[in-house]
Amino acid sequence: LTDHVCFVCGKAESLPWPNGQFDMVIARVSLPYTDLSSSLHEIHRVLTKGGELWMTLHPFSVPWAQAKTSNYKGWIFFAYIVLNSGLFHLTQKQFPFLGRYESFQTERGITKALIGNGFQDLSIRRGKHFLVTARS
Repeated sequence: LTDHVCFVCGKAESLPWPNGQFDMVIARVSLPYTDLSSSLHEIHRVLTKGGELWMTLHPFSVPWAQAKTSNYKGWIFFAYIVLNSGLFHLTQKQFPFLGRYESFQTERGITKALIGNGFQDLSIRRGKHFLVTARS
């Protein structure tokens, strides 16, 4: 694309950059597939002071729509998503299933997780997307 952009493959839970490296992090529907608390901790770490996080997340309607057209394996995975999401809502903890993470978020759960990881100036907007912004 350009000589001025460097692409790196990494995990959100252990970002391969030093502290305070970025002014902004954009995560468009990627964080629901990670250990969200670990990912938010890492994002906060790599942001400059006052840096901005812009992310879109899954509301309940996303996994529900997938489950309605699934076979029994899809319903089993949907049960995991609901359990994992409820656990995150209450405790900001998650667990993997078959080696991967997935969850939907609630306003309360993501607010607690962001504040717990040092973010401030939170904004949550629900419309076509579940959009969350915050500053480090």
